Amino acid sequence: MELPAIVDLFDSEEIGEELLRLLEVAGGHSVPVIADLTGTRFCDSSAAGVLMRAHIRAVTLGCPLYAAIEPGRLVRQVIDRSPAGHHIRICDGLSA
Repeated sequence: MELPAIVDLFDSEEIGEELLRLLEVAGGHSVPVIADLTGTRFCDSSAAGVLMRAHIRAVTLGCPLYAAIEPGRLVRQVIDRSPAGHHIRICDGLSA
């Protein structure tokens, strides 16, 4: 799932609901879900909360969840410094 260029308090709830719906569909088939933040230029801590809630649901469903976040970007720093950064499998890009 490609996340928008900006993920903040104003749109994080909607993004989280969409990600949870995707996990529900994929969960029964153990299909990996990738939260694609490679095009995201800005996020606040609400993005980390979205990923953490998605991680908890993915574990319950037995569905692998990854976050694609390019290293060295502000988005990666925000996620790495949050609890989500310690639980979610983060890859450096979609090809990884």
